[in-house]
Amino acid sequence: MGCVAEVRSSDLLPDGRSNIMVMGRVRFTVREVVADPAPYHVALVEEFNDLPDTAPPAELASELHQQFATYYAILRQLHDAPPEELRLTEEPVPLTFAVAAAIECDVALKQPLLATRSTLERTRLLLQLLPTLTATTERALRVHRRAHTNGKGMHTIPPFDL
Repeated sequence: MGCVAEVRSSDLLPDGRSNIMVMGRVRFTVREVVADPAPYHVALVEEFNDLPDTAPPAELASELHQQFATYYAILRQLHDAPPEELRLTEEPVPLTFAVAAAIECDVALKQPLLATRSTLERTRLLLQLLPTLTATTERALRVHRRAHTNGKGMHTIPPFDL
């Protein structure tokens, strides 16, 4: 399984590495790896989309939106980013992919999200994953805030609202 990636920007770093921003496009399965002298993998692939009639009920999509909004607000604080209004589509397919792209977790947890051909199943997987990610991010934020106090309890950062 994979995803075609459209390069949106790239910045060459002084040490020769690059920061590359991509946008995921069409998903595919590898049918055959092709022997090729190119310095990258070459394969015959088959594109796929979600199966028809697999959209989640509106209440599940709404729950996904709410859970993600909570997670995202905490994640932004962890990264010392200012709060921002979260703008997500109400359309189930792009909503699930936007949430899947934005969560910070191991690729092994994201792979089933990419592979499923059911929007309802992807929604359910995300709803199972988000509470754990939110709790982990909240713990990391508490440690992050404590680190800003330099180990002294008297120099605390004001609490935040969830």
